[in-house]
Amino acid sequence: MTPGQLATAENKAARTVAAYAMVRAMLARDTWTMARILDRWATGPGTEGMDFAAAVAGAGAALAIGLADADRDRALSEADEALTAVLIRQIPRALRSGSPGHLRTDS
Repeated sequence: MTPGQLATAENKAARTVAAYAMVRAMLARDTWTMARILDRWATGPGTEGMDFAAAVAGAGAALAIGLADADRDRALSEADEALTAVLIRQIPRALRSGSPGHLRTDS
């Protein structure tokens, strides 16, 4: 393994750990830790922010699958239900916002 490959592998491993830490901080409502993680991983050069977002999504998916007793289909079904619930809550807000045709993205 070349030094460049080692650095890339180490960075990927650190990003994965940070993604799980981000999910944990969100669950704990630890905004200080979340801000520190985002400062480091979501504002970097190039595609680093996008790579970190993908790592957080992967961490969330892995946790959801684990909570569904390793049943990926059940985890997906539960994620679909959660997404539907969020959309249903957003529709009345969009209607109140006065901008027809545009859903508000704030919560």
